[in-house]
Amino acid sequence: MTSDDLTIREHQIVTLIAAGLSNKEIAHSIGTTEGTVKAHLFKIYRKLDIKGRVALAVLHLRRQEKAA
Repeated sequence: MTSDDLTIREHQIVTLIAAGLSNKEIAHSIGTTEGTVKAHLFKIYRKLDIKGRVALAVLHLRRQEKAA
């Protein structure tokens, strides 16, 4: 799967992760709970076949660099 397979909300969460926000800060920012953020992250990790938020942030930043 690719980042194109992510939902709009998942893309939003990826961007916030890359900005360095915690799950709690993300939840507050998008008006949801930490549990919901964790569920989204689980789905994102599975879709992109990665292990954690650092890998997610690196992947996001590399794709941003390529797009620029």
